[in-house]
Amino acid sequence: MGVNDAVFSAKKELEHTIDSVHDLICVVDRKNVIKRVNMSFARHFNMHPSALIGKKCDELFDFYLPRLSSEQEYPSSAKKNVLQQTIHSERLGGFFQITVSPFNDSSNTTVGAVYVIHNPHQQVGDKARFRTRDTHAREKIAAQDELLRTASIIERVPESVVLTDTNWGISYVNPAFLKMTGLDRRQVLSGKMNLLPFFQHACLPEKDKMEKLMLDKGIWHGSFVVRCKDGSRRDTRAQISPLKGPDGAITNYVAILCDVTHEVRLERRIRNVEKLEAIGIAAGGTAHDFNNILGGIIGSIELAAEQLEDGDPVRTDLELALGYAEDAKKLVSQILTFKRQGSPTVLPSAGLDLVQSAIAVTRGLLPKGVRIVQKLQPTTWQLVAESTHMHQILMNLCTNAAQAMDGQGAIKVTLAEAILEGPLAVYDNQLPEGEYLHLAVRDNGRGIPEEIRDQVFEPLFTTRKSAGGTGMGLPIVHAVSQKLGGGVVLDSRQGRGTTVHVYLPRCIPPTLSPGIS
Repeated sequence: MGVNDAVFSAKKELEHTIDSVHDLICVVDRKNVIKRVNMSFARHFNMHPSALIGKKCDELFDFYLPRLSSEQEYPSSAKKNVLQQTIHSERLGGFFQITVSPFNDSSNTTVGAVYVIHNPHQQVGDKARFRTRDTHAREKIAAQDELLRTASIIERVPESVVLTDTNWGISYVNPAFLKMTGLDRRQVLSGKMNLLPFFQHACLPEKDKMEKLMLDKGIWHGSFVVRCKDGSRRDTRAQISPLKGPDGAITNYVAILCDVTHEVRLERRIRNVEKLEAIGIAAGGTAHDFNNILGGIIGSIELAAEQLEDGDPVRTDLELALGYAEDAKKLVSQILTFKRQGSPTVLPSAGLDLVQSAIAVTRGLLPKGVRIVQKLQPTTWQLVAESTHMHQILMNLCTNAAQAMDGQGAIKVTLAEAILEGPLAVYDNQLPEGEYLHLAVRDNGRGIPEEIRDQVFEPLFTTRKSAGGTGMGLPIVHAVSQKLGGGVVLDSRQGRGTTVHVYLPRCIPPTLSPGIS
């Protein structure tokens, strides 16, 4: 037999051996393009081996390595550049043990890799068929099945499950954790993410103290806020427990995180509604008396104005005062409507006109050292709102801004058309995509400390009790905006000022058909 015949015979024998292996085996190049598969691999995908050649890994399974290169860096735990890991594959439908062995050419350049995909459940099944009378084998099968069922449950539970090593490095997360945080699995399991800093919890003990707490108490409970990848905040309750080896030493930690954002928001809304209801009852009684007094003021102004000639400066001032009194009368009417839980009919109005009218009224109510600088985009968009709604929003925002600047400075008011391509997170809610008028009020005051930013929308919460603060400014803005179908976003940096963004949905009146008047 010649050398070529011997090589050919050895090659055939090797291919026959590989094809007889139950594990799924494929050879790929540096770009993860498949060059060779064994028969088990082809049978699993119900395809002929030749039909798989040339396909990319990401068309078939979801755990492939990034594109290989000669400078590829491998984890320090990998032996001789052979990577091994047990993973759950959605595409293959189960848990598999994956071994990836990169290989080099004669110049020691990485040119590809061999994937060996092992199904431990299949191996257990084979043992069951050939050793049915072996009690130990049956117990092992049952244990493997139970393990796989447990793993499947963990993969599907709505609570986030995180497994860490003793240094709190994350080694496993279930899909619920990735969904809640918006993080990528590779990023989380890169070996660089640590669980304790991720929590950002002021009451969470440091690493050494946490280990002592785990040994003494055996569990830790806490509530905190998780900042997700998209910038949103999720209220979370956590429970951390240790896993111990046969000698009693801690080998791992398990954290179970429950997203309670909806429950926290619901509790806050109920609490705020109760406060507003109490305020409405008290304000309603006062409004009746004030309405009577206001009627006398309006009547006296009208009588005084009638005794003056047109063009008299005093008559002009009285007419301006009469306008303010009429606005106050509308506000009183809204307070009484709120007390009765009524819903008066509101017709579409030009958004630009509403804002301009509210700015004109608000200017006369601010301290002399505060001025309003307006930049309003010309727009024909309409809102289902009336003038008192916009007066409430702008007067409260500008009054807050003036107080934050200690009565000196410029308040910038802008209005623009905004088209949301996707949902927008606003205080205590989320706005759907669509067309909105975007009103922003910006001051250069002291800003709002981060620790109280979520509290400033709660009725009666104020940091200016000694200066006459009522704690109703932003809650009213939020309540009115929400009533109109919009929402509020607070952007504040301590020492850099505050900008309050109000989004109100555009109203598009129905188009009349031809011939209909």
